[in-house]
Amino acid sequence: MSAITQVPVPLARPGVVNVGNPYGLDLTTRPNAQGIIDLDAGGAESTGIDVLAQSLVRRQTMDHGSCIGCPDDGINVFDYLGAGFTPHQFAQIQDDLTTELSKDERVTSVAVSVAYNQATYTLTLTENIVASVGPFTLTMTVSQSGVSAVVTAIGQYT
Repeated sequence: MSAITQVPVPLARPGVVNVGNPYGLDLTTRPNAQGIIDLDAGGAESTGIDVLAQSLVRRQTMDHGSCIGCPDDGINVFDYLGAGFTPHQFAQIQDDLTTELSKDERVTSVAVSVAYNQATYTLTLTENIVASVGPFTLTMTVSQSGVSAVVTAIGQYT
């Protein structure tokens, strides 16, 4: 008979900042088999900078006003696929994404660059973000088949 060991999980508590885990604990979201952002099928949990990064990905893949309690949040980057882009439109997308990401109180500053491959209808967003715990880069690739996101930490996180 095997023994069951309980491992305490650090939970976020209002008014208490855990320096080692400043963003608390959340359920993991990632692209499912259809490329749609959804809860992890195995119920995996995320901590640290991953909590913020996943929140920012969701913010960019939901329709404006579709989140209960946040009627002014959301921008759906899938809406940009298949569009013909002028330099002015690229600048507008960058401004729109910068505005949307800046709505998150954990984001101190953000710089967004956009690249579009007309042949494959693939949009690549490179977002250099300075968060309350330090800088990181979030790179999102958006295509008709879904979205993928990669977080690259810059500097050191505790």
